[in-house]
Amino acid sequence: MKKLLVNALLVTSISSTLLAGNYSNESEVLSSMGGVSTGTNSTNFSVVGETFVSMSGAKSGFLLKGESTYVTSSSGVAIDLDYTTNGYDQDTVTHTDIETSEVVSTNTEKWIAVVAQNVENLDTYQVEVSFDASRLALIATAEDNSFGGLHNLLKKNGGTTIGFQAVETGAGIINISNALVGTDEAIAPEGTGLIALLKFKALDADTNNTINLQNVHFVNSSGSNALITNHINATFNPETINQAPVVNAGVDQTIIEGESASLQCVANDVDGSVTSTEWLKDGVLVSSQDRYTTPSTLAVGSYVYSCKATDDDGATNSDALTLTVEAPNQAPVVNAGADQTIIEGESASLQCVANDVDGSVTSTEWLKDGVL
Repeated sequence: MKKLLVNALLVTSISSTLLAGNYSNESEVLSSMGGVSTGTNSTNFSVVGETFVSMSGAKSGFLLKGESTYVTSSSGVAIDLDYTTNGYDQDTVTHTDIETSEVVSTNTEKWIAVVAQNVENLDTYQVEVSFDASRLALIATAEDNSFGGLHNLLKKNGGTTIGFQAVETGAGIINISNALVGTDEAIAPEGTGLIALLKFKALDADTNNTINLQNVHFVNSSGSNALITNHINATFNPETINQAPVVNAGVDQTIIEGESASLQCVANDVDGSVTSTEWLKDGVLVSSQDRYTTPSTLAVGSYVYSCKATDDDGATNSDALTLTVEAPNQAPVVNAGADQTIIEGESASLQCVANDVDGSVTSTEWLKDGVL
């Protein structure tokens, strides 16, 4: 049980920055008739959200003073727009099975989950959820869905909670809080799981209708208060950015003057469809098809052929190749020398002189009557 020194006023309800949890207290009571009495209040009470609630459920009116010292934490919290699939990663803060975007229509009603991630000995939590109240309306809340077999994370080890609350404390602000009864570390859970269900109604179908997390605190069974900064928020109808087509014009090619080259443009669009392809030669349109055969009249030289693809949202992308046209190969110039006459029994010296004007001579051979 947490111990706190408090001042108490006999009022119906009062706000505080104290986190949800179970407390006993020493109090100073100012009566409505004047005078002060002090003593230890033997009635334990809980703080849920911003209103102090006794274990019997009645508002106590305690005004708690003091400052919190925060500890570092590797835990996180996430908004999951589809908690029906909940194979959450238990040992880290990730997007595994956390759905953060969904397309909804006007007046769609949708249950979403608030998920605590990678907690250690979780005893108490407080989470604020913010949204645009002109675009979303909160219509219901729940601690869990026990009928559907989805239980609050605090109950993972058989613990009992003091009373879940999710209260709109202002336009577009929901304060969620809950705590275990007692401080038994054996029942304080670890891992990842549901800590709240919220049902919203979409008031429009416009883009980027966001739900954000803020002011998140996890308190463990030893009373250590961690300010959680690892948040995974969610968006209804996120604005999508069209991706341009992926285009492949193929590899560079080399042909001989007088020949033709066959070109093929391969274009794909991952978020739509390709509506047109064009071939351009040195920036000038030559074909509106994905396949193109170059003319055989191209002069010796290099040409840039680019394929341009357009998708169904008007985005374009291009890829290019270089087509090189070479002159036909010229055969080597060969000189075997002048004719010679020798006397039987003599030898003749022969020399083959060969040159290649557009390359190099790689071999020479002598043949006698056609035989090497």
